Order: sequence, then C-alpha cells, then structure tokens
Amino acid sequence: MQFRVLTSLTILLAALGMVAGSALAQSAQVIVTPKVGYRIQYDDNLNNTKDGDVEHRLRPALQVDVNTERSKNRLEASVSLYRLHDNDNLDRTEQDYSLSSRNQLHERVRLDVNGSYETDYTINKVAEELAETTRKTGRRRFNGSTRLEFVVTERNLVGLNYGFGTTMYDRDEFVDYDVHNYSADWTYIWTERFRTRLGVGGTLYDNEYADGDGEYTDQSLTAGFEYDIDEIWTWSFTGGYVRSNTQVDRPALQVDKDGDGYIGSTRLAWDYPRSDGYVEYSRDNTVGLSGETLTRDRFRLWEKYLLSERSHLRFEALMTLAQSDGTIRDRDSVYYRLRPTYEYALDEHWTWEVGYSYELVEDRKADTSYDRNKVFMGIRWQMPDEW
Repeated sequence: MQFRVLTSLTILLAALGMVAGSALAQSAQVIVTPKVGYRIQYDDNLNNTKDGDVEHRLRPALQVDVNTERSKNRLEASVSLYRLHDNDNLDRTEQDYSLSSRNQLHERVRLDVNGSYETDYTINKVAEELAETTRKTGRRRFNGSTRLEFVVTERNLVGLNYGFGTTMYDRDEFVDYDVHNYSADWTYIWTERFRTRLGVGGTLYDNEYADGDGEYTDQSLTAGFEYDIDEIWTWSFTGGYVRSNTQVDRPALQVDKDGDGYIGSTRLAWDYPRSDGYVEYSRDNTVGLSGETLTRDRFRLWEKYLLSERSHLRFEALMTLAQSDGTIRDRDSVYYRLRPTYEYALDEHWTWEVGYSYELVEDRKADTSYDRNKVFMGIRWQMPDEW
C-alpha cells in the first residue's frame, strides 16, 4: 500500500510540476501568504472521557498562489499543535498539505489537478465523518484527483474524472484501504441560468484486514441540474441509482454480497448583501473503521451574517447518519453539531473570534450516547505578499 501511495504521489507531483513549469514560463502572478492562528478551548467531555480540560491549538500555515491568464495554482501547508492542561496523553501534532491547479490547456480543453496529504488522529474528525467516537489513533491519508473537461459545442460539455485515495491507521483493529473513483459526465447548457448533467461512474475500495482482504465496488448512473433562480438564489440537485458488491475473504468470514440503492446531493445557496450561506444534503457509500460498508447521509446548514464592515456572525448546523448492512459490523449511529461563532477583524491582518459548539453522538444499536460542550476563543493573522 505504501508503494502505491508513493507511486501515485510521484505521478501527481510530476503532473503538477509540468503544470507549474508551464505557468512559470508565462507571465505569472505569485502571492505568498504566511498565516498563524492560536485558539484556546474548554471541552467539558474530552473524547468521551467525562473529563473537562483546556486545549491550546497553534497552527502556522503557508499558502502560495501562482496565477496566469491560463492557470490558477495553489499550494497550502499547515501544522497544528494541540496541547492540553491535564490530559497530556491526548497531545498531538497534525500536518496538512494540499495543492490545486486549474489549467486552460486550449480554448476548448481544461485540466484540473488536486491532491492532499494529511497526518491526523481519529479523535479529531471521525465523529463528523463516520458518526462514531474512538480512542486516539494516528491516521495518514492521501487523496488525488484529476478532471479533463472538453467544450464540444457552446452548449455541450464532457468531463472525464479519476480520483485515488488511501487511508492508513496506526491500530491493527482498524482497516487500511485504497479507494479509486472514476466517472464521466455530459453537461448541456439550456440557458445562462439552467444546465443539466448526466453521469456514469464507479468506485472501488480495497480493504486490508489484519487477517485477510476485502473489496467494495459500485457502479452508478446519475442525473441532475444547476439552476440560478435569480441573482441571489441558486439550486443544484444530483441523484441516481447505485449497484454495489461487497466481498470479504477472512478465515472466520466469507462474504460475497450484492446490493443496490440511491445516492445523490442537493444544495440551495443564497447571497444577500449582508447574508450568505447554504443548506445541503448528500447521500453516499463509504467504508467504516472496521471495514464495514456504510451508507451515509449528511445534512449541513451554513450561514454568515455581516454585522458591520469589521464583524460578522457565523452559524453551522451539521448532522451525519451512518448505517451498515451488518455484514462485518452492525452500525446505526448519528452525529449532531451546532456551532455559532462571532468574528471581528482587528485590522486587515488580524482577526479575533469567540464561539461555542455543542456535539452529540448517538449509537442507536447500543442505545448509548454522549455529548460535549466546547467554548473557544482564538486569534488569526495573515499577510499576503505579491512577488
């Protein structure tokens, strides 16, 4: 698995290197933005330990943008250091690197390349992603994707997509896996405000158990639209049918199981002079910590309201539902989060924030739940510099 990661990373970096070389050969605008943020937070139920503690987070970061008439490229790197007053066993350092590149190769051909690599811990993100909690475990993830889009006519667009990802845990009971995504889509532009899209695609998860292997594959057919209702409101929808197969080859478990269902997403967004935001819903299939196939439903509401030129309120509501078919592990759980935040721009470089977060995780199979309250305050600095 590590060899495949290195090979994929080498290919992605080589592709990006060619793109960057082409960009730098043109007259390029280079913007370097150093950033740093500090946050202090009190959590009254730290990782479901029933203990309250104060957590400090320091996050230095660097963003580099290289733009030309034909391309937009961005590279970001950050390190997050978490330190706690009493529970120092939960201290951790996380790293995050990402790159994105959009290139107009020809007036009718565009190439997008994206990639990311991160090292983090399960106590930080698994609740939101999979609607469950677990002990502190290191995790390494790499993701890369490409999209090649052709303008066939003024009204017809064709896109080809491929994505690869790998996830590795520092605990044997959790399942490492590779994932491949491939798809093709056709977009027809009916008017300046309305377009439709048809797509076909597939996904392959290659799971590595401590005592065997497993595989999840699916094929999907989707249809959808994007509609600019007016200058303020936009609405998009995609939905379709998915056919799947789950295979497990372990000494104590042999599985070859077919299934079907639906996947999709919808999003309603608005942009008023003082308020912008969106509400969205999505449904997809993914793999859980034990290698179980999960059907995941996610709801999100995000709103930003401008109070003055310097200050604004931000509100987020999130719900994640995860259910498995019971083949490997029986799961039915839900995660909720409510998070209001107030931000104030001290000047063009410094921003101060204060906020509150409430989280709840329910395991419906075990009839158990845990919640937590967080209060936080932080300050951020950034200074873009054009070279």
